[in-house]
Amino acid sequence: MIDIHRQLSSLKYFAIESVSKCIPPPPPGCNDAIKDDAHIHTSKVLFAAEKINNLLTLPTRFTEHTPFIICMITVASIAQLSACQYIFKEPRLSLERDKIRLNMGVLKMMGEVWTSGSREYQAMGIIAREILSIQDDEVQVPELAAVVPVDAMDFNYDFDVNWGCDSFASINALDFTADMITI
Repeated sequence: MIDIHRQLSSLKYFAIESVSKCIPPPPPGCNDAIKDDAHIHTSKVLFAAEKINNLLTLPTRFTEHTPFIICMITVASIAQLSACQYIFKEPRLSLERDKIRLNMGVLKMMGEVWTSGSREYQAMGIIAREILSIQDDEVQVPELAAVVPVDAMDFNYDFDVNWGCDSFASINALDFTADMITI
């Protein structure tokens, strides 16, 4: 969700992100123009990053996760770094930086089990130092960078799905199992 929406959001890409093997290259021209609906995509990126942070605070052993979570943490952290640079102001800025530190700690712990965790921990350190060292006068805040609070967004989608599977309702259950046995 982060990869899909970030290119349409007001969260800019940085050249230093190429240090990480988990981060795909940015689409061409993604930093050039901010679209009218960028605030919606920005909210979705930050919502997904928040969900990953919530996942990391659950009481579980990190060795029970797959190494794929290393890339999920890295992608979420980079999006949060961009938001720290372009969107968040105090007091939320401090909170988001703490979440990035949490992500870095998890990557460091996963580095004890998987080499990719150690590699991404080092890459994230380089990326975070570079992004957060950008001076305020170098930051260009887009005019349409307003973020809709996640609490204000309605994520209750109403899908018209027939969970009863009417197409199978006419099949006799005994005939179906008999067919399955003969196969």
